Amino acid sequence: ASRDVVAELAGLYASARPADLAHAVITPRLQPGRPTGPASQQAQAHERDLGCGDPTTFAELYTRVAGLSSGTDKQSLLVAMLWSLLDDETITKLSSSAWKPSIIEMLKRRDAAQRPLEDLVKACRRAAEKRRAYAASTEELRAMLILRREENKEFIARLCKSPDVDTEQAQAAQLAALEKQVQELTQELYTIYQDRAARDAHELELRREVKVVESQLDQLQQRLTSARSTLAEVEAKGKQLRDSTANLSVQYQTVHEEHTAMQPEYLAAEKNLKALRIENEELLMRMLGLKQQQAEIVNESNAALTRRRAAELRSDLLDASATRDSADTLLTPVAVGRVPERELRSWEAHAGDVWDVACSSGMLATGGQDKRVKLWDMSGRCLQTLSGHTMSVTRVAFSPSEAHLLSCSPDKSVQIWSASTGRAVHKLTGHTDKLHAAVFAYDSVHVFSSSQDHTIKVWDAAKGHYEQSFVCPSSAVDIAAGNLATVFLTAHHDRSVKLWDTRSPSRKPTLEMQTAHTSALHCVVATSDMNTCVTAGRDNALVVTDLRTMETVGKFESDGMRFSPHYCRLALSPDWQYVAAGSESGAVFIFDLLGRKLETVLTDASGPIYACAWTRSYELATVGQDKLVRVWGSLS
Repeated sequence: ASRDVVAELAGLYASARPADLAHAVITPRLQPGRPTGPASQQAQAHERDLGCGDPTTFAELYTRVAGLSSGTDKQSLLVAMLWSLLDDETITKLSSSAWKPSIIEMLKRRDAAQRPLEDLVKACRRAAEKRRAYAASTEELRAMLILRREENKEFIARLCKSPDVDTEQAQAAQLAALEKQVQELTQELYTIYQDRAARDAHELELRREVKVVESQLDQLQQRLTSARSTLAEVEAKGKQLRDSTANLSVQYQTVHEEHTAMQPEYLAAEKNLKALRIENEELLMRMLGLKQQQAEIVNESNAALTRRRAAELRSDLLDASATRDSADTLLTPVAVGRVPERELRSWEAHAGDVWDVACSSGMLATGGQDKRVKLWDMSGRCLQTLSGHTMSVTRVAFSPSEAHLLSCSPDKSVQIWSASTGRAVHKLTGHTDKLHAAVFAYDSVHVFSSSQDHTIKVWDAAKGHYEQSFVCPSSAVDIAAGNLATVFLTAHHDRSVKLWDTRSPSRKPTLEMQTAHTSALHCVVATSDMNTCVTAGRDNALVVTDLRTMETVGKFESDGMRFSPHYCRLALSPDWQYVAAGSESGAVFIFDLLGRKLETVLTDASGPIYACAWTRSYELATVGQDKLVRVWGSLS
């Protein structure tokens, strides 16, 4: 707008182009500091030549212009007049390209905070109407300005032709009036431009606020769309839930009807169940009474047999040795045979190491590394070869009735065999780690087994199922059973022996004591009455313990007696007087428990001896690493 004003006013007195004038004067004026363009410097020089400062009125400026001769001087002085009429701030605002958006933005922020959207729209409409009115007024003023220019040109032309002084004075007065009118019109035009600029700034601010409101409306529309989508999903889920509820209601109704129909049957079944429970309890009580009577009869029979045998043995002891004080002896029985002195016969039993041997009337059983169990007669003839384990057979034992044979293995199973036919009867599984030992109870029906899983299990060998289990902190490495079906003894890694009773409801040992060993135990044997036990430990010693007093009554050690670290099993003679133990050197050590001494040492084996077993004829069978079964006996 300032460029247009300069060009139009400068055209009245000079022929300079408006674009050149604006480029030479207005552009430097807009930069910081005092203008430095050639035209502005020339205007300032003319001001100094005329001896005046900035002109204050258009008439005064015109008087100065009339005294100049050239059009260039007039143009420069006119520019100085314009700079006096328009200050720097006004020209900067009128010439800047960013003033309208900034003003509109401020106005929008103000109106957005103070007025609602309707007021904003109304204000925009009023501003648009005012803008149209100001535009029409501006066009009228432009037309009047053009008309005045033409009149001034005609007047100047006439003034130049007429030399009359009065006429010249009149024309000068008229020109001054015209200049004054031009100044007034210019001031009015400047005011219009200011109003228009303010209006445009306000309009821009309103438009910016409208954009902000539109953006908010778009956001609200998006949120509304999202809410509608969510609502549609919720409605779909609600429909699914209603359908599912309807189906469930139908199903519930069907089940309810079935339940109502079956209620009489249920009541009848419940009544029958109560009657059966009562009958079962009665049968159980009768069975317990019968078992109690049977147990009492067995106990009385066992007690009578024990007393009779003890009396016979005491009589034999008094007849055999009058010098031996029987009151101080630990064991009641006396020897009825002679101690083995030499090897009677031997034969190869298995393809690998022979781990265990057991004896019955006229028969031997062996278990070996070849995963087999073999039955032999006393002459060494193989009667049966039994297969059923997947790992080495480490323990064999006959039942007290000699009708069955058991074998156990690290494959976590105990196999029950028929001793007469060799047929597999049951396979007992349930341990979670390899087995250490297994033995028949005195009733030949139950089996006790121990495993590295720290459990001791009681099995029903007749039915082939598990009955109960005992847990111990230290795993049991060996088991010994007596002449009571419910009592057994275990040896443990922690050097302790524990006596268990399957009738105990606490499932804890009824007796527990530490032996005199200095290291872990290998095995244990006990007398049938469970009064005395003998243990072998990794300290290469035998310890005799009185279980009634829980005291150590004997300890045997000998040079060269070193038990195999892999396996060791002791054997107690039928009369409980001698105990045999194989050593890693191949020698068999026989100790006299009554005399508390080493009786003899059998040395003929070529490898470690793992297990020993006495026959009823007082012969001793041994097995070991040399794959052989050796039978030892006396010379007579």
